[in-house]
Amino acid sequence: MLKKIKLKDLTPFDRNPRINEKAVDRVLESLKFNGYVSPIVVNEIGHPFEQHVIAAGHTRWKALKKFGSDEVEVFVYKFESEKHFVRYNIEDNKTSEFAQWDDQELANLSAEFEIDLDEMGFEDFDIEEETEEKEIKDLSDSLEQKFEIAVECLDEGNQEQIYSQLMELGLTCRLLTL
Repeated sequence: MLKKIKLKDLTPFDRNPRINEKAVDRVLESLKFNGYVSPIVVNEIGHPFEQHVIAAGHTRWKALKKFGSDEVEVFVYKFESEKHFVRYNIEDNKTSEFAQWDDQELANLSAEFEIDLDEMGFEDFDIEEETEEKEIKDLSDSLEQKFEIAVECLDEGNQEQIYSQLMELGLTCRLLTL
């Protein structure tokens, strides 16, 4: 259930295992730009605590306090037990770490909507547009270490064709027959 509560009446979970001080200013910037769209989650009084304790949203709470907000809409949830509360607190913080970014789509969205990813903490984010064929440069100039490439072909003609292509790229190759 959504409910408006004064920030001073929310209690941060004193055993919150997430260290979030470095994120407060970023969250504050997001709140200024996007508004408050994802409510803080607190327990229903008596389930399991006798005051509204933050289960999820500590960084938003800190950012809102820093901004000078007085009241906030929170999601009040009736947790079955303290174990349930703690488990939710940990899972809410951890689950985002399993996601990955599609760098190409992120670059496309950034370009299309003129979004500065550096402002959001994506450091040195620069992806060249994809081309159907990527140009292969002379590897011998760019590599400092030696390596061997083994190509196994069932067809002797394919093996010689690949060998010729590698030689054209400037690679030192040996043709091995099995």
